[in-house]
Amino acid sequence: MASSSAQFSQGELSDTQFRRVAALLQEQFGIELPEHKRLSISIRLQAVYQATGGLSFDAFFAERLGQWPDMAVLSELIDKASTNHTYFWREPEHFKLFATVVLPELERRFRMERDLRIWCAAAATGEEPVTLSLLTMEYFQCKGGWRTGVLATDISASALAHARAGVWESQNVLRLPVELRRHFESSGPSQMKLRAKAAAELTWRRLNLVARAYPFRQKMHVVFCRNVLIYFDKDTTEAVLQRIHDVLVPGGWLFISHSETIGRDSVFEYVQPGVYRRRTA
Repeated sequence: MASSSAQFSQGELSDTQFRRVAALLQEQFGIELPEHKRLSISIRLQAVYQATGGLSFDAFFAERLGQWPDMAVLSELIDKASTNHTYFWREPEHFKLFATVVLPELERRFRMERDLRIWCAAAATGEEPVTLSLLTMEYFQCKGGWRTGVLATDISASALAHARAGVWESQNVLRLPVELRRHFESSGPSQMKLRAKAAAELTWRRLNLVARAYPFRQKMHVVFCRNVLIYFDKDTTEAVLQRIHDVLVPGGWLFISHSETIGRDSVFEYVQPGVYRRRTA
């Protein structure tokens, strides 16, 4: 087995090297790095390492990932460590509830303010926030004077770049209900692009959910944070949920994935699988 001071220009990281990288990602992003990611992480690190002139792993780690980690290298790592696979109309029950229950209720509750704030906290390549935005546009299209943009954030720079481009495979877009597809136009033989009017309703930002505080000036009415809590350990999950709770209005809605759960004794009130609300009292 190679020591942590060995070079790693060929092959995978050693056990010791992999544990150090995994610990760094845990500290910086709260993500637990599984063993099956070792090869992809090794390849990504080697691409950066080749430009260092043959430093040992210890020297490389200290220089680029030590006390003041190089954010460019961290970005490369998190892109490989996180899973950004998603698709349109995933777990459709949530979108149906959002369109038929959540939006009508919020319209009644906030008809005086006429300002609706929706946050997709794990935007990945954009399918989920785009769907939320289109459903909101459809609902409010004949109800003038409402501000209803969607904030879409993710930790992965490459995923956000894909999302901002607004282009997806046609077969992916065709998963959407027909009334939502009209907001796309052809972009080649097998791709479709989000029309400019719909794209203008989305704001894309990079955000680390493990940050101690979220930089929002106003509270959110709805938060979608699906398929991300499964990558966090228990303590990190609880901390993230508390921060989400703190940025939701009383009675605000939280959607997580069907494969994720929140304890019944949490600060959130259970509604149905994957759906919770901030308690009003």
